[in-house]
This record gives sequence, structure tokens and C-alpha cells, in this order.
Amino acid sequence: MIRPGVLQIASLFFAVQICFGAVEAADLVAPEPPVVEAVSVESPWSGQLAIYGWLPWMSGDAGINSLPPVSFSLDPSDILNALDMTIQATGDISYDRFGLFGDIVYMKISGSNATSVGPLVASADLGVAMTVGTLAGAYEFYKDDTTSLKALAGARYWSVDTTLSLALIPIGATSGSETISWWDPVVGLRGRKQLTDKIYVTATGLIGGFGVGSEFMWDVFGGIGYEFNDHLAITAGWRGMGVDYSDGGDIVDMTSQGPLIGVGFRF
Repeated sequence: MIRPGVLQIASLFFAVQICFGAVEAADLVAPEPPVVEAVSVESPWSGQLAIYGWLPWMSGDAGINSLPPVSFSLDPSDILNALDMTIQATGDISYDRFGLFGDIVYMKISGSNATSVGPLVASADLGVAMTVGTLAGAYEFYKDDTTSLKALAGARYWSVDTTLSLALIPIGATSGSETISWWDPVVGLRGRKQLTDKIYVTATGLIGGFGVGSEFMWDVFGGIGYEFNDHLAITAGWRGMGVDYSDGGDIVDMTSQGPLIGVGFRF
């Protein structure tokens, strides 16, 4: 006959053995590897390039040393009829808050009639090949989830090749051409605000010259854009630009303003 105390001790012994056996079995099972989640790191580099078409109204005065100055006024249809070639592009590249901004406009117009001539000029024919190139450093001084504001400072290069064919009284027909070029310091602001996931507004404004090259120049653009995806967008808006330059008989006093539409590629 097994005494109750002996039975209790035996039960306790078997329970301890079972526990140790479970622990040893657990030690033989390899632990599961930790789950590592992929973390995306946003690059500090960004940039974009846009090709655009700007078709402005143009008016002002043009003159070269050897001939009297003339006034002109061209609407978009006049420019299309007289346009030989144009290249228009803008872009920027940034690293964190610092970056570079660039813009280039080349436009060659020939065979445009001047609208106002002097008392000794019976008629005038004007041709212009104009290059306007801008390069500026940029600093993003404000940014939140939807808005970016940048300060710009740099230089703008102007090259204006003017050809004038005049009918002078009483001399008769005469013509001349001259290329005028200069540099202007420029400062400005550039901003962008995201309205929705796809729609944004953007604006750029520059002033410069300050008597260094031209007496004064200005350039403003405002528009609205639509992003098809992370790399492709279209923007439409209005651009105005003016410059007042004179050096002796060389004169470029011009204002241009009109609609602009462009396609941008972001990288």
C-alpha cells in the first residue's frame, strides 16, 4: 500500500520533469528573426526643367548709333508672322535649402514695320534677334507642407541684335545693324503653393539693372499648374518683362507681356 505522502512526492517529481522537458524543447526551437521595416530616405537633391512657349505683345523704342531711333508695337499675330526662331526654357536644381535658378529666352523676329518714326523717316523696317539669359542663386527661407518661398540673387545677360532699314527724307533708303549686349544684376523671389494633390500655383519676380547695365529691368510671372505624376506637370500663366537700356545712340526700351504655357519635367 502506497502512502499518501509518497504519492504526492512522486507526482511533484513527475511535474518537475515535465517542466524541464518543456524548457529544453523550447530551447531547441530557433527564435524568429526580427522584422525589419524598410525606411525610405528622401534625397536632399531635387530639380526640374521646363520648356515653354511665350507669345507676348511687344512695344517700345529701338535705336542704333548710326541711325535715328524708331518706335514699334507688335501683337502676338505680328510676332508669329515675323518669327524666325525661338527657344524658351527654365529650370532649377536644389540641395536642401540652397539651389540655382536659370532661364533662357531666344527670339528672332524679322520684317516688322515700325509704328512711329521721326520727322525725317518716311518708313522703317525692324528686325531683332534677342537673347535673355538669367542665372541666380536661390535660398529657400520658408517651407511648410504646401508652401515654398525662395530668395534669388544673380545676373541677367542681354544680347539684342537690331537691324533697321529706313527710308530717310530726303536721303532715301538706308540700313544698319548692331549687336548690343550687357549684364544686369538681379534680385527677386520665387514661390509655389500646393492647392491640392495635383494643382498648384507658382510665381517668380525679378528686378535689376540699377544703372549697372540697364537703368532698370523687371520680369514677373504668375501661373497655375497641374501635376500628372511625380515627374510631369503643365503650367499656364502670364509673363511680363521690361527693360530700359541706353548707351549713346544705342537704345533698347521695351516691354513684353503675354500668355505662357510650359511642360515641366521633375527629377
